[in-house]
Amino acid sequence: MDANIKSVNAYPLVKHYIGQLELMSIFKAHIPKGQSFVDPAEALCIMITNILFASKPLYQVEEWLADYADYHGEEPAAADLFNDDRLARSLDKLFAAPRQEILTEISLKAIQTYELETNCIHNDSTTVTFTREYRKQSQDTVQMIPGYNKDHRPDLKQIVFGLNITEDGHVPIDHQLFDGNRTDDTTHIDNWERLRDFLQKEDFIYIADSKLSTKKNLTAIDGWDGKFISILPRTRKEVTEFYDKLRTSYPDLEPAYQKESSRKKGEFTAYRIYDNTRTQEGFRLIWVHSSAKEKQDAGRRQSKIERTQKELSELASKLNMYRLKTKEQIQSALDNTLKKNDRFFTIDLREIKTTQKVQIGRGRPSANTKYREIVHLTYDLDFERNQKEIIADSTKDGFFPW
Repeated sequence: MDANIKSVNAYPLVKHYIGQLELMSIFKAHIPKGQSFVDPAEALCIMITNILFASKPLYQVEEWLADYADYHGEEPAAADLFNDDRLARSLDKLFAAPRQEILTEISLKAIQTYELETNCIHNDSTTVTFTREYRKQSQDTVQMIPGYNKDHRPDLKQIVFGLNITEDGHVPIDHQLFDGNRTDDTTHIDNWERLRDFLQKEDFIYIADSKLSTKKNLTAIDGWDGKFISILPRTRKEVTEFYDKLRTSYPDLEPAYQKESSRKKGEFTAYRIYDNTRTQEGFRLIWVHSSAKEKQDAGRRQSKIERTQKELSELASKLNMYRLKTKEQIQSALDNTLKKNDRFFTIDLREIKTTQKVQIGRGRPSANTKYREIVHLTYDLDFERNQKEIIADSTKDGFFPW
């Protein structure tokens, strides 16, 4: 008798949470079965399970499902019922359903079931990249179009995906989709208003990256008595002014807390703060110093300096050859090598001029032979590290503004 081997894996665990969140009932309430042979609610729950720990394409879900068993030793479903066509039709029905209502019900169920705290909500966004043309897009939906691509594929179309999670358990409670060319800084006001309506309060702390820190975003949330935490972008005047002051005077930092490294037992990261500044808009600005970040910043700078020094040495050895014969060519190569690291080096590009007398005309030289001078220009490159600038730059190691 042949053994019938089935996998269990995380299926029972996922099934448990699907049951607690009542996903099947919520889907059934909003997505009618109609003439479908398979209930779309069941198909959607199977696809959720697949995404969580297998992430197979639709045409492979049937094969994947056939290999799994319930924790009671029973097969979870008749796998051959869930081919890619039926799964796709279920997704079509989900798209036509009131998806925002469905998401709201699921989020509320998660908050109630697991007693999630909603005092702090974290927001972040990414891009979802697509590889086909998608020429016939409905104008009533989010548009897949080129934009700033976080997968470094500006040649492909995309949408922008924003996600809100609770700090308590990092549980997703809401998301938004935007056209592919939507910039992150323009998403926060709409997103905050959605969260306010969903949570029915304004005093939650909204936490996001530096794209939140625009005057329009901050003043809008503050105007609604909202609270926020964000990182101030390096391009802000307050940041450059603080870094400039560090070169001459180091602030008195107050100990905040320390945290043991998750990788190295017994090694701690110490955090200190300087809480005596304001943004241009008048918001509280806290400068945080991290001992771990201080080491990282110093290491990154040292790596950049060593790499640049190596490239400068290679450049110096190739001067006056091939495409490095003129001053313009050499300066262009220097700029490309130094990039933003020019302050760490002192560069001396010297022009060496030599002359050569060349006979005018042919024949053996005589007392009446005339000559003309040809000037030859060659170049020599000397460089050394600018230790004064390196030391000055190190004063900002470990700092970041909140």
